[in-house]
Formats: sequence, C-alpha cells, structure tokens
Amino acid sequence: MHKNTSMSHPGTVPTPGQKPTLLEMHPLPAPVGFEEASGALAYRMTNDAMFHIVFEACPDALKGLIGALLHLHPEEIISIEVTNPVTFDTVIYSKLFVLDLKILLNGNSVLNIEMQVESLSFWRERSIGYLCRAFDNLNRGDGYLNVKPAIQIGILDFDLAPDDIMFYSTYYLLNELTHKKYSDKLRLSVLQLRQTEHATEEDRAWHLDLWAKFFRATTWEEVFMIAEKDPYIANAAQTLYRACVDERFRNFCEGREEGEKTLRTLQMQVQQKEAENARLRAELEALKQNKK
Repeated sequence: MHKNTSMSHPGTVPTPGQKPTLLEMHPLPAPVGFEEASGALAYRMTNDAMFHIVFEACPDALKGLIGALLHLHPEEIISIEVTNPVTFDTVIYSKLFVLDLKILLNGNSVLNIEMQVESLSFWRERSIGYLCRAFDNLNRGDGYLNVKPAIQIGILDFDLAPDDIMFYSTYYLLNELTHKKYSDKLRLSVLQLRQTEHATEEDRAWHLDLWAKFFRATTWEEVFMIAEKDPYIANAAQTLYRACVDERFRNFCEGREEGEKTLRTLQMQVQQKEAENARLRAELEALKQNKK
C-alpha cells in the first residue's frame, strides 16, 4: 500500500502563509514521511471538514467511495463534479454550517453525502429535507421528466436508534402493500459506522466495511492496515496525511471541532435548563395540590 504511485505527478510545495488550496493536495507525489507515519491521527475522517477536504482533493478516493455506496463499478462512474467546493477564506467555527459533499454524478444524478458525528434528535427530518431540496433541481422552463435522481447518504458515527443495528440501509418511496417503488428517483441511504459487525456479505464485497473502519480509525497503523486492502482508500490515506501535516488544513479542521464543542455545550445547557424548569413546574404543581 505504501508504494502507491497513482499520485506521482509533479507538483509544487506550498509556501508558509499561503492560503490552502485543494489543487495542491492530490497531484503531488506521496508526501515525505507518509510511509513512516505512526501514532494517533491529528484529525480523524469523522471530522466533517477533513472528510470534505480529502474527498474533494482526491477524486480517485471519492470515486471509490461513491462506487462502494451506490454499488457501481469504476467504469460506470464517468464523471464526478463537487458542486459545493470548500473555500478557506475564513475558518468556519459554526457546526451549524453544513460541510456535506454535493455531487453531480455522471451529469445526471444529484448526490449528497454527509458525515455526521453528533446524535441529533432531528437528524431523520433534516436528512429528508436535504433529499427533497436535492430533488428540487429543475431549472426554469424544464419539464418534470428532466428532474435528476436525488440520493441522500448519511454516514453516521452514532447509532440511529437503540434497536437499529443495520450497518447499511437504503430507503425508497414505496407502496405499503406491494412494496413497489413509486419512483426510483428518490433514495436515502444510511451508513452506521458503529455497526460494522452487522455488515452483510454484499457490504463486504463492496468494501463498505473497510471504508467504515477507515473513517473511524484513530491511528496511522490502523489506516495502513485498512488501506492495504483497497487502492481507493490508499489514495485517501495519502491525502489525509498531507492535510494532517499542513498547519493550514489543521487549523480549518480545528475550527470545525471548536464548533462541535460549542454546539455540545449549548445542547447540555439547554438540557439542564429544561430539566430545571421541569423540576420547578413539578414543585409548583405540588404546592398547588397541597393548598387544595
């Protein structure tokens, strides 16, 4: 795996203080020090900023991931266009700013891939909202037959529900009696990273279990063991290393983690306040009952 040469084209090394650009990430040779990397990752792939950086910067890795998620062979993926490229003009600290990947696949399908770490009570509703917005892709003057298929894929580093142990599941709009699809232009899929042990033979055949382990890897030793089994993950690993050793990209990822910490703190404060209000309401109700 360490001798992967798919990124061996010449490139230029960024100078200190220069704004990061994803164009400098992929076409360089394997980064110096990559083969000797060890220990903890500076940032895991579950960091949504790192997730976006790696897959926008490395089209080969993105092709491999899409192929695994949609069960497409490489020759079936003709073109991939990231329609919401990340910019580094400012560090985005707000976790409420969504860094998903919006993709036009083969020029005729709208694909939205989101890495989600925080367990949100409204995640199902939000994912449906994203799917509906992606489906609303007609331009003025287009006929309804021109609407592009829309696919929403959530990659979750939390369990969707206590009783939901499926590793990879896909949902369509179906007839409740016949289970016949109303349309194959709407699809919502969920990859639960913590349910790898429940991966099916089909999931493993498409290397979805390897992608899940790569996303959750915490050390370079883990990354190398996984990447040896899949050339697309090997490309992603090189790009991940390049981003981890570049202070400018690390700062961007750090900003996202600060946003997550702020969101978690605010959620805890809201929960504590709601609990305190519930306690006060109970005490007030008890006082009212005692006066009767």
